[in-house]
Amino acid sequence: MSKATNYTNTLSSDLINQIKSIALNNSFINEGDLLFREGDKKEFVYLIEKGEVIIVKDHNQQKFEVINQHEGEIVGIDLIFNENECEYSAIASEPTKLYKVLISDFKNFLSRNNNTSIELLKYISALVNKMESQAINNSI
Repeated sequence: MSKATNYTNTLSSDLINQIKSIALNNSFINEGDLLFREGDKKEFVYLIEKGEVIIVKDHNQQKFEVINQHEGEIVGIDLIFNENECEYSAIASEPTKLYKVLISDFKNFLSRNNNTSIELLKYISALVNKMESQAINNSI
């Protein structure tokens, strides 16, 4: 599995605190622990407070690292908008503290806080750019 490049999140501390306030709980997971598996039913997104989570895609029985996410990033943000089953797995690559948020709660939060939409769009755009860069680096 090739290594993904590092990335600095684009979420404001205010938005991070708001997401923490709607979280069901926070927990620690160990290196190698699975948050969710490709094909799983999606119910939650995860805000990383400390640590790192790797997004992995299976292809022809090989695992490919798509992106790594760090403090202040949301794992599974696309699951909020995607009606299909999860298309990747998320695995802690080191001991990690996470906030677990129900997707339905996150959607309600977004509908009540329109001002956060632009910030989240910028964040999602930055994630797409990061994945594109990783794909280019892996093909070179």
